[in-house]
Amino acid sequence: MPMSLVSATPDGRISTRTSTLVAWSLVVAIALTVAVSSLGSYQTLGTHEVVAAEPARAMLHSGDWIVPRYGDVPRIRKPPLVYWLVASSGWLFGEFSEFAVRFHSAIAFLGMVALMSLWAARWYGREAAFGAAIVQTTSFWAIFYGRHVEIDMVMCLLTTAAMFLIATQPADEPASRARWRWIGILTLIGLTWLAKFHYGTTMVFGPVFVLWALQRQWRKWLNFVNPIGLLILIACLVIWPWLLLRECPEALDRWRFETVGRATGEIGYVAWWFYGPQLLLFSLPWLGHVLFAVPPSWRRAWRYGDERERFLWIWLVADVVVISLSPNKHANYLLAAMPVTTLLASQSFARGLARFHRDALRIPKLVPHVVALTVVVIGVAINWLVTAKSPAIQAGILGATGVGLCGVILIWWCWQRKWWSAAGWTALASALGALLVVLSVVTPELDRHRITVEFAQQLRQEVLRDQPVCVYVRKGTLPGFHPSIFYLDEPVYQVSTLAELLQEVKRSGDLLAVVERESLPRFRTVAPFVDLQEIARMTQMVGSREAPLVCVRLTDRREIDRPTATATKDSSTVAEPTKRR
Repeated sequence: MPMSLVSATPDGRISTRTSTLVAWSLVVAIALTVAVSSLGSYQTLGTHEVVAAEPARAMLHSGDWIVPRYGDVPRIRKPPLVYWLVASSGWLFGEFSEFAVRFHSAIAFLGMVALMSLWAARWYGREAAFGAAIVQTTSFWAIFYGRHVEIDMVMCLLTTAAMFLIATQPADEPASRARWRWIGILTLIGLTWLAKFHYGTTMVFGPVFVLWALQRQWRKWLNFVNPIGLLILIACLVIWPWLLLRECPEALDRWRFETVGRATGEIGYVAWWFYGPQLLLFSLPWLGHVLFAVPPSWRRAWRYGDERERFLWIWLVADVVVISLSPNKHANYLLAAMPVTTLLASQSFARGLARFHRDALRIPKLVPHVVALTVVVIGVAINWLVTAKSPAIQAGILGATGVGLCGVILIWWCWQRKWWSAAGWTALASALGALLVVLSVVTPELDRHRITVEFAQQLRQEVLRDQPVCVYVRKGTLPGFHPSIFYLDEPVYQVSTLAELLQEVKRSGDLLAVVERESLPRFRTVAPFVDLQEIARMTQMVGSREAPLVCVRLTDRREIDRPTATATKDSSTVAEPTKRR
């Protein structure tokens, strides 16, 4: 009987009339909707996203694919893969819109859905594959990181693909196929190095080496004797750093700080238990399925010697231990281990479907009523609490709540008639509808950068036009990396200190700059010899935490007072700034 999750007969058995193709088509449609719906409009680029997008745009415009630059200053802290991907998207779409610069993450999101479904099919069967696709598509962590510019979702796809190739290698695989398999594995590891240095290597080979040691599989180490794979890996490790160090020798110290410094606590310290709550949060809304799968999976792994389950547990525990031992912790470091939760949840999903097939699932009659009533109460409470604090999002919250409540009513109605599959699809559809309402209506209203973005875009279109502008903004999530840099568009460059800004004024004599409004009094005190003319200012929204910006024209009076300068300088133009190399 082909797998079907769409319709059911009145007695609860899966109907043979609905084909597997229809069910998978619906899953693909849901995955595509989650991946690209409102991708470019739900939120303007945040600080971390701009740090990836701006160097990529500079790469494409300048043709320099070796040295990433942010506001004309070398950005050498991170490897270049994310910049190359974003620049390629910008070239493909012909623009650096929010959709274009996030496109690679959406593709990685879809790649993860396909990969996890394939993995579950190999190990647990077709129904688990279907469950893995749904779980991966709707998991909180996948949706969140699959809609951002940062390299995290691409990195997760690379490490998971490497783990898949290692975990599914047959013991009796022919030598020729094994060589090709390990060429692929080492190539993926090389790409992870270009994404986040040693992170991917550690997250993949750490669990694998532990597993091989525990099972005394010493011969598997011979897989590394692969000349082609090693050459590709070495090329990824050496070529770009060598080319960059020729132009920026200081990059070596920065890399040491970013790698060794994170491991030794130079960058900061976070409590060792940080990833425990994050693991539970990221598993939503399938946390229950994951927890139900833990006991049987653990028994099969350690009581019955199931190598597949043992692989999953060593993968999860080893990765979490490694990142927990590092003093510097961030939630995105956990992504390399999250595919384990998808595979665990897919097992619970498959067991639930099997019980439906056997008509062995018995649920008390009051449970659907209690669950429906609870969901309604929670939805109304969330709507009341959120709209009381943020009236601007009231319409969006009401819309999402309405979609959710309609879904609950339909689910309850289908459940009463024992249309189990229809109830399941209704639950997915209502959750997807509520998500789309939130992404299209609620999140734009909560975007704290939007007013800054609108100011920067309007400033470039109506005031600056094609004139260069210097940016000196110190506040924000990452001091010195403000989203306004990206939205001001070329030609734009930045300075890191007030002294550098004054030096630019002295060099050019007349300079357009975007600065924080609160820095103007200090500027007048420190530089009384500079005339400051305010050209445009950003409107301060009530309740906004964004530092209001202002565009000013800075003129060095000492240059104006010199006859030779006034004879040769047209005060109506702005000098082109020299490139910072």
